[in-house]
Amino acid sequence: MQTARVDGQGEISAATLARHSPEERANYRGRLSCPDRTCGAVVHFRSQSVNGRPALFYSHNHVATCAEKSPETTHTILEAERGADEAIWNDANELVLRLDSASSSRTSTIDSDEATVVQQGRRHDPRRGNRHTHASSIGLRPLLRRLRDDPTFRTSTMPLTLSDGTQSIVRQACTHVSDYVHSDRRRIIWGSIARASHGWIDSGLWGEKLPAVRIPKAHIGEVIDRAHVETFADLAQDGRNSFDFIVEGIFGETENDNTPWVTIESPSHLALLPRPAAGS
Repeated sequence: MQTARVDGQGEISAATLARHSPEERANYRGRLSCPDRTCGAVVHFRSQSVNGRPALFYSHNHVATCAEKSPETTHTILEAERGADEAIWNDANELVLRLDSASSSRTSTIDSDEATVVQQGRRHDPRRGNRHTHASSIGLRPLLRRLRDDPTFRTSTMPLTLSDGTQSIVRQACTHVSDYVHSDRRRIIWGSIARASHGWIDSGLWGEKLPAVRIPKAHIGEVIDRAHVETFADLAQDGRNSFDFIVEGIFGETENDNTPWVTIESPSHLALLPRPAAGS
């Protein structure tokens, strides 16, 4: 949809809302609805992406007869993203983590799923001197997809540069929640969401001492929007609203039972992907 009703009365276009700052867009959250008066479903805003997909409004709750209901499903969108991701691995021999954020000065805004153009870089090897490389920037979502879907990639020695410039390799920088060992260094942790409530994402049940992620109240709305769900609790429900997560940060441990946890520095330091359907 290219337009949405505001407070059930006047309308706003997606192109207009895209020009607003993130703070201004946040003022519209919960106030937008389908322009078809026979429907009136609550709608959400999605910014323009790097592959040219335009800014638009969407809803999962249109009535069956709604004139604005799109035939495009979340499944087809995810399939398109997966195909774009696969192009990254064939060209680059180094990866640089890119944290996409909302910005009125960029066409790439929220949690992009594609790499930038592969570019030539230079890495210094003490034994061989400077050598030229082909490095590709990558967002957290496609990185999560590759870690989740490709067991061999998890043990890869491909160089990976974190968002703060820390240089590492994939198998050292990226750790599944089940393999977590405490460290004070910046790292990437990924796994499935077991519980989601009151701004906390837990990868395990009580007593399992698996990594947890705290989402500050100011960031919850954007995290929900990026996941295309209605409520924070939807991130842990069985079925179509079940998610895997990936987060970059420096983990601490609770004083009482040494459970690892991290507070995200911004919504861009966390990415979510729906879990694959059973049997897929």
